[in-house]
Amino acid sequence: MEIIPVFDIKAGVAVHALRGDRANYQPLISRFPGAPDVTTLTANLLGELPVSQLYIADLDALSGNSSNTQLILRLAASYPEVRFLIDAGFSPNAPPEPFVDIANIDVVIATESLRSVADYDDLRARIPDSRQVLSLDCRGSQRLGCETLFEDPTLWPARVIHMNLALVGADTGPDLQGLQALRARTSRSRILAAGGVRSAGDLQRLADSGIDGALVATALHDGRLTGSGLTTARCPPAL
Repeated sequence: MEIIPVFDIKAGVAVHALRGDRANYQPLISRFPGAPDVTTLTANLLGELPVSQLYIADLDALSGNSSNTQLILRLAASYPEVRFLIDAGFSPNAPPEPFVDIANIDVVIATESLRSVADYDDLRARIPDSRQVLSLDCRGSQRLGCETLFEDPTLWPARVIHMNLALVGADTGPDLQGLQALRARTSRSRILAAGGVRSAGDLQRLADSGIDGALVATALHDGRLTGSGLTTARCPPAL
């Protein structure tokens, strides 16, 4: 199972995501030195954890206020061996350039930012197939954005995130029911869990359910999940 640490960035610093209430996120407190400075935090996290990917949510871009594009590009240039999954509210009105020109950046196409399949197709046409990630966003049982994308797995790329914002930072465990429903609908796409992972035990339960990877933030930063905990679960093959 691939473990992908998550950084949420707002106004140039890392913040603590909690239940998708982005307006009230506070600067991140982390066991990794340097928080909330993103550059120092990244160096220390990558220096300790056996991970090869990072997921970055640019909350300013998601809100349409500004962006942290230059910071993200500097990180990608500093760690060419790391893959960066970037969610920055991409849509036809907020296209993924200049990220599509950077070989170690994968572009997250999030349903919350899409109105239609036409919007989705527009974005996919701009991004190499191997660097596309679809995020099926929900808040609890409420689906966010284009409904058709949840219903038609033939539209999904090779990697699909099940993002339940209601569980992010909430210490309630992952949405196993929702993840298992996605797993049952496709054998072609790899399924990544986002929201609620608390421990190595949760990673084991995800692995036992056939989930291919997990996006994790709070449990890494508060120390409940350490480097050794990332390797103890009996997991499916790495992404």
